[in-house]
Amino acid sequence: METQTKKTYRVIIIFVICFVVLFASADIAARIWVPKLLEGKITLLLGVPAHVEKAGINFLNASFWMQDFKIENLSDLEEREFLSFKRMSMNFSFTSLLARQLIFEKIQFRELVLHIEKDANGITNWERFHRNLKERFKPRFRLGAAHFFTGYEIHQFSIKNGTFRYADYSTQEERAWSFHHLDFSFSNFAYPPQIIDPVPTSAFFSAKTDGVREGSILILGSGNFFAGKKNFRVRSDFKNIMLRGMNGLFPEFPLVMADGYLDLKSVLECYDDSLKIANDASVLDLKLSEKSNKSKVKTVFGFQKKDVMELFQNMAGRPFNFSFEVSGDIGDPKFNLEQLIKNKFSSAIEEQIERLSEKYSEKSLRIVMNKPVRSSEKPSTSLKQAFEQWTGIKVS
Repeated sequence: METQTKKTYRVIIIFVICFVVLFASADIAARIWVPKLLEGKITLLLGVPAHVEKAGINFLNASFWMQDFKIENLSDLEEREFLSFKRMSMNFSFTSLLARQLIFEKIQFRELVLHIEKDANGITNWERFHRNLKERFKPRFRLGAAHFFTGYEIHQFSIKNGTFRYADYSTQEERAWSFHHLDFSFSNFAYPPQIIDPVPTSAFFSAKTDGVREGSILILGSGNFFAGKKNFRVRSDFKNIMLRGMNGLFPEFPLVMADGYLDLKSVLECYDDSLKIANDASVLDLKLSEKSNKSKVKTVFGFQKKDVMELFQNMAGRPFNFSFEVSGDIGDPKFNLEQLIKNKFSSAIEEQIERLSEKYSEKSLRIVMNKPVRSSEKPSTSLKQAFEQWTGIKVS
């Protein structure tokens, strides 16, 4: 009996050793051939060189990882690099394959850098890469009841300490934005969306912006964004956003924002497709100038352009505050959120400009009426001289 027990232990030990050796060998082999395989496939699909310093597959915890990954940009563009990251790790569920589901437990990027660039023809490198990918990539697995995978889920996705840069060379005036110290994450995303008892999706975004004053962006949200009746809440806070870099977003605006900063707080709430957005904005140190290609436009926000420019110049650093709300039914096919925001935004600014114009006009009138006589503005004839002229009596 004792001999049989020892034989059993030996078999178990040998099995464990073989199992460990097998997985260790697979891990070592993956570290050797996976980087070269990835470099070749990505280069073939995108048409630009790719570099993978290290990569591997861990069969024990069902994970895939890469380190020091880079994809070069298209040769005719300014930026030399399109995408890079220090490390990427991905964990997925083996058991989900039995249910024909592709479930990612966790996807994480560290120090990701993405350059989006628009060329002189108005086409971004992202669009060109996507076109190359569609032409050259023929997926073996597709989603849907007629295919192997019926859907996929992402339980956790995150980007830590990322950088995003955007440059637009399609106009004479170069436009560029940059975000750094970027953190982005979301949880519980499913496609197709769950119709019955959907798990709430949560999202988080924070970043810093470049400028004389460093700006910041914070966005928090959670709820059901995709399935059936929408129910969610999103709060955002923008501070010290440089307005000079936003001129490209308003091509029809007849003035140039030469300087100034924006603070904006927004709360977006949706219950059973009934949407409401409340916004509180503050503009600081705004300086406006004439836009050369809009010289024929004489008014802005219902006022003369020169009056609006003079108003902001006379504010002398005081904030320009305004608020507006947007509401509607997102289930209504006629609901146009972009147009509604534009109308409410313009109306709020018009009302505030009108109030400030009346305020400064009244203040200027009071100043003129109660203006004290300065020493340089005293009458050339004094009271003594006037008495002598009128009476002929000399006053000693």
